[in-house]
Amino acid sequence: ISLGYDRQFFISKERLSAGVIMINDQSGDEKLAVNKIFVSGAYHKPIGKSALHIGIQGGYVMKSYNTSKMTFPNQFDFSKGEFNNSLPNNEKSLGDQTSYIDMNSGLIWSGNFGKFQPEVGFAVFHLIQPKESFRGKNNKLPMRNVFHYGGKIDMNEKFFLMPNVLYMSHSSA
Repeated sequence: ISLGYDRQFFISKERLSAGVIMINDQSGDEKLAVNKIFVSGAYHKPIGKSALHIGIQGGYVMKSYNTSKMTFPNQFDFSKGEFNNSLPNNEKSLGDQTSYIDMNSGLIWSGNFGKFQPEVGFAVFHLIQPKESFRGKNNKLPMRNVFHYGGKIDMNEKFFLMPNVLYMSHSSA
């Protein structure tokens, strides 16, 4: 579930935009819950037939899961030959929630050359590489880089093409 709002506005003829997004995600049998709230701001600068757009986003991330639905090696009941999650799990350093502040930023150049309107952009997520761990360890979330290129090509008054290329990298993936 997500809810967002963005708005463009002007200050002294300078075009700006701001927004907020809230996300709630429930995943898997262990009910991994991820709640995020982010605020965004951007500046848009026209330069001839082009424009430069720069934005920043910051927010708070909360993650949790339900350990009562999980089983651990110490919970194997040999008398029954199955796992029993009512037995103690003996996991002393395992936390069931974590939270952190996160920051993202991006830059886009766009152009308007009649029938061709290209756009190229780059964004970096997790700029401050927040600590993300349920076990209290120093597990830093690596930066994620995103590059995109695309554009709109007007074919005639009724049809246009919008080819796009998106490349993302996160750690070694």
